[in-house]
Amino acid sequence: MTSRTINHSVTVPRTKIKGQGILTNPVSTIDHVMARGGQAVKGFYGTVDGKDVIIYVAKTDKGKIKAGDIVTAIQPSQKQMSNLGL
Repeated sequence: MTSRTINHSVTVPRTKIKGQGILTNPVSTIDHVMARGGQAVKGFYGTVDGKDVIIYVAKTDKGKIKAGDIVTAIQPSQKQMSNLGL
């Protein structure tokens, strides 16, 4: 599978992801460190189908994860949204 770079730092598979618009035009971005493993990430916040979504992208290489890889995506709770200042 080929990949491409969007937003000058995020590498995603060539197949279209549903939340791609969040990566190219986020409502907000946040710097974060994942609780498991301590991976430094940038969170891209937006909505998909009317639901809040945060896509976390690695800021640095760590183990098998390379800078620009999507680490995870979540639908945050209201508490998470508040804790993150969103």
